[in-house]
Amino acid sequence: MAFTLLTEMMAHKDTPFGRLARNGMLLNEETESFLYDGEFGFISERYKAGSRPILESYIGRFVTDGMSDGEKAIALSQSLDDLPKLHPKPPAFLYGESDEETILKGGGHCSCRAKVLVGMCQVLGIQARPALMWAWKDREKSDDLLGGHTVAEVFIDGQWGFFDPQHHLYARTHDGSFLSMLRIRKDPEVFYDMPEDEIARMQPKGYPGAMEGRALLEYYWYKNFHPNCPTCITTHNVNDPALGPWNWATKEFRQQQDHDHKLQRDFLSDLAEKGELTEEVYWMDVDEFREFSGITDWQLRTWKERLA
Repeated sequence: MAFTLLTEMMAHKDTPFGRLARNGMLLNEETESFLYDGEFGFISERYKAGSRPILESYIGRFVTDGMSDGEKAIALSQSLDDLPKLHPKPPAFLYGESDEETILKGGGHCSCRAKVLVGMCQVLGIQARPALMWAWKDREKSDDLLGGHTVAEVFIDGQWGFFDPQHHLYARTHDGSFLSMLRIRKDPEVFYDMPEDEIARMQPKGYPGAMEGRALLEYYWYKNFHPNCPTCITTHNVNDPALGPWNWATKEFRQQQDHDHKLQRDFLSDLAEKGELTEEVYWMDVDEFREFSGITDWQLRTWKERLA
């Protein structure tokens, strides 16, 4: 809860990441049927050709006629690990950017890559949605912070399939079908037992070099798919406008952001220790939380000026 609340505070509710953080549903036994048997995450309106020319141009570099939906999703997801900087002066990373800005600046954090993969699939007419793995700690085994990651699910051949563009990872069985996050959470062995040639082609990245094969997949499952990891399936729509201009982050801007971030984190931690991190606090919008906490309104004021 605290992790999600913090990310929401760092992005205005009308920005792409603000919507991503707020529009999701926690995956559990009560919600799994709704999330996986229906159309949650589907966009109803078709993408209009020409609306996102930068995305269309990028897609054209990796997707060719005759590819299946699965092959398209793999090609785009794998490409996002090492994006070239297409803009001569890319800004530092800030939440809230549009999909096209992610492409222009050469990537971003996992949330940006997952979101832009979803957007590009939607451009191609393939349904897709992001998923947030909230931060958690396994107090019995480790003091390391686990989770804290964002990935995507793509609807292929009538079922959801997991893709992680940040780590060059997806999940496919021996018969070629893709695995959903729900299936992986419930049956880790099917995740560990992926074909060796498939794993060799995807070449997972972002973990210690000595960790490979089953060991890497076991660690990834423990970190992100363990049932104790709060997982929020959410939505993104490539047709939605991205409000707010691109942020050019100066050194002073980042220093102030770090200062505000620490104040917010410390305040949330103090509430949690006192048992006062309630549902009422969680559902506060940015203005209400700033008034409640007494935290500086520097970041909020900046967003309002940009959105005016």
